[in-house]
Amino acid sequence: MIVVSLVATAFLLTRETFLPPRFSYDGERIQGIAQGRIDPLNDESFENVAQVYRSLGLADASIGASLLGFMLALVVYAIALRRMSHLSFPAMGLLLVGLVLSAIYLGFYSKDVFVLPVVALVLVLPRSLWSEAAIVVSLLAYAGVFRTYWVIVAAGYVLFRLVLLRHSSPLRFTVWSVVFIMGVGVAIVTVLGQPADYFRLSVNLSRFGIEDSASMIRRGIDAPEPFGGIINSILAWIQFIVPIPLFSLGGAYYTLLGTLLGLVLLTTILNIPTTSGTSENVHVERAVALFGALLATQALFEPDFGSFLRHLTPLLPLAVIVWGVGSRKQH
Repeated sequence: MIVVSLVATAFLLTRETFLPPRFSYDGERIQGIAQGRIDPLNDESFENVAQVYRSLGLADASIGASLLGFMLALVVYAIALRRMSHLSFPAMGLLLVGLVLSAIYLGFYSKDVFVLPVVALVLVLPRSLWSEAAIVVSLLAYAGVFRTYWVIVAAGYVLFRLVLLRHSSPLRFTVWSVVFIMGVGVAIVTVLGQPADYFRLSVNLSRFGIEDSASMIRRGIDAPEPFGGIINSILAWIQFIVPIPLFSLGGAYYTLLGTLLGLVLLTTILNIPTTSGTSENVHVERAVALFGALLATQALFEPDFGSFLRHLTPLLPLAVIVWGVGSRKQH
């Protein structure tokens, strides 16, 4: 972990040399708004995150912002390790992968950096109703300041905590993920009069043919509404775990991206401990709930696989603890 952290820190200082420009688009926009060079165009979420960096005195200090994001990730991983009595070899591998991804996606100006304090709460608070309330409030606070649709993530967290509290298993997790996607999809259709995957479609509508959007999530089938949007959202959830569309694109980058997503998500789900009562480890319970809530919500909203991996990165410490503790619980 120390060696990878040192290498990652060196990488942060020269990230532009190694990464294609698309990895920095959002970060450069945030910095530009923080410096007053770019108009936020009434995008309150970008304006808010830029204001945070400006308040920290990091508007003109990209290296400082990069180090801040990565160091916060290190702290959260350290907390996750403290919750584990044993670090299996697969969990160690995921830990190292998570550190590398943190350097790439969190080591710059980013909204996702501010998911890390929420993850820290999930891993440090004791078992109590007050603790659960604090976590939900933190999710709603993130939604209010940075990403509105995280209200749905908060609702998903509550649902998964309730339905998996007494009976947990990979199958039960999968079934309730589909139920949640269907429920939110019906709500979108009912309230907005739009397809369940409307938000993804609206983002991707103007992106066809653009090189940087080759990995965008396309509709799998054509079906009449309201069924089409709901079915395609469920298909998107499946494609996160078995990312066949990425492999079909060919090339080393998309093959690596698909392999990484498939291994992380499938292994995390399979390592969910099977219990018939409240487990001894509340932090694993919460990790599974928040991981499931984000995965199901992104099946409705996420425009492309690259963005999905970026949004998943701050939650990888939760996957580490599920891999490390959940696999032992099954034995």
